[in-house]
Amino acid sequence: MALICVGQSMQEPSFFEILVCTDLWFVVCQACWVVQCFNEVQYKDPANVQLVVDSMRSMLHTDRDLPVKLEAAIALQMLLKRQTSG
Repeated sequence: MALICVGQSMQEPSFFEILVCTDLWFVVCQACWVVQCFNEVQYKDPANVQLVVDSMRSMLHTDRDLPVKLEAAIALQMLLKRQTSG
């Protein structure tokens, strides 16, 4: 399991950056599921919302495992639906 993708800056990686780089698909699926469960959370910093959306989108496009893509798509749909409704 790699903690930082090759080419990343020397800054401390965020939780989602670590997930995108891991080969443990079931952990990534669970993280996407957690995003789905807590989609009603009010984010104090809009940059955090952007980070979560970008991470889900990245998992949807780059991950090779279908369960990850499915959970990321559902999480992304729920986040975007919430953002457009309120």
